Amino acid sequence: MADDVRITNLPQSSAQERVAYDLYKDVMIAEGKQLGAAEGSGKRPDRKYLLDLYAECLKAAKDYR
Repeated sequence: MADDVRITNLPQSSAQERVAYDLYKDVMIAEGKQLGAAEGSGKRPDRKYLLDLYAECLKAAKDYR
């Protein structure tokens, strides 16, 4: 069994994707939504909201908006 593990061919993330993710987190905080919010609290976003928000942030970071 090998003690050394090497991972290669990882996808490259761009600065735009990082900016989009940071913006995504800031918007979530500003809107009072949290991923870890308790069920029934009314603050837990659904999957569609999360994906749409990130897509919008990514468009903004790539200057498509």
